[in-house]
Amino acid sequence: MDEIAGLTRHEREYRESSILVFTETWLTELTPDTNATLDGFHLLRADRTRESGKRKGGVLVVFVNDRFMR
Repeated sequence: MDEIAGLTRHEREYRESSILVFTETWLTELTPDTNATLDGFHLLRADRTRESGKRKGGVLVVFVNDRFMR
Protein backbone atom coordinates (compact mmCIF):
# COMPACT_ATOMS: atom_id res chain seq x y z
CA MET A 1 0.00 0.00 0.00
CA ASP A 2 2.87 2.38 0.69
CA GLU A 3 4.03 2.26 -2.93
CA ILE A 4 0.52 2.87 -4.29
CA ALA A 5 -0.03 5.70 -1.80
CA GLY A 6 3.23 7.28 -2.96
CA LEU A 7 2.20 6.98 -6.60
CA THR A 8 -1.16 8.64 -5.95
CA ARG A 9 0.58 11.46 -4.07
CA HIS A 10 3.36 12.15 -6.57
CA GLU A 11 2.27 10.87 -10.00
CA ARG A 12 -0.48 12.81 -11.77
CA GLU A 13 -1.68 9.83 -13.84
CA TYR A 14 -2.39 7.87 -10.66
CA ARG A 15 -3.73 10.82 -8.62
CA GLU A 16 -6.20 11.78 -11.38
CA SER A 17 -7.31 8.24 -12.24
CA SER A 18 -11.06 7.81 -11.83
CA ILE A 19 -10.78 4.19 -10.71
CA LEU A 20 -7.93 1.96 -9.53
CA VAL A 21 -8.69 -1.78 -9.34
CA PHE A 22 -6.60 -4.50 -7.68
CA THR A 23 -7.28 -8.22 -7.57
CA GLU A 24 -5.79 -11.03 -5.50
CA THR A 25 -5.04 -8.65 -2.63
CA TRP A 26 -5.25 -11.33 0.09
CA LEU A 27 -7.29 -9.05 2.35
CA THR A 28 -9.75 -10.76 4.66
CA GLU A 29 -12.78 -9.51 6.55
CA LEU A 30 -10.42 -9.14 9.54
CA THR A 31 -8.28 -6.55 7.70
CA PRO A 32 -9.45 -3.07 8.75
CA ASP A 33 -10.15 -0.43 6.11
CA THR A 34 -7.44 1.71 7.70
CA ASN A 35 -4.87 -0.75 6.30
CA ALA A 36 -6.12 -0.22 2.74
CA THR A 37 -6.89 3.46 2.24
CA LEU A 38 -5.66 6.06 -0.23
CA ASP A 39 -6.05 9.79 0.31
CA GLY A 40 -8.51 11.22 -2.21
CA PHE A 41 -10.07 7.83 -3.01
CA HIS A 42 -13.15 5.99 -1.75
CA LEU A 43 -12.52 2.32 -0.90
CA LEU A 44 -14.79 -0.51 -2.10
CA ARG A 45 -13.93 -4.06 -1.06
CA ALA A 46 -15.06 -7.57 -1.92
CA ASP A 47 -13.30 -9.60 0.74
CA ARG A 48 -12.74 -13.30 0.97
CA THR A 49 -15.29 -14.39 3.60
CA ARG A 50 -16.41 -17.71 5.01
CA GLU A 51 -19.67 -17.34 3.09
CA SER A 52 -17.80 -17.03 -0.21
CA GLY A 53 -16.17 -20.44 0.31
CA LYS A 54 -12.82 -19.07 -0.92
CA ARG A 55 -9.67 -19.89 1.00
CA LYS A 56 -7.08 -18.12 -1.15
CA GLY A 57 -7.02 -15.02 -3.33
CA GLY A 58 -10.09 -13.78 -5.10
CA VAL A 59 -10.24 -10.50 -3.22
CA LEU A 60 -11.12 -7.34 -5.13
CA VAL A 61 -10.28 -3.79 -4.05
CA VAL A 62 -11.55 -0.78 -5.98
CA PHE A 63 -10.49 2.78 -5.26
CA VAL A 64 -12.83 5.39 -6.74
CA ASN A 65 -11.46 8.92 -6.99
CA ASP A 66 -13.40 11.29 -4.73
CA ARG A 67 -13.68 13.76 -7.64
CA PHE A 68 -15.34 11.06 -9.75
CA MET A 69 -17.98 10.49 -7.05
CA ARG A 70 -19.29 14.08 -7.02
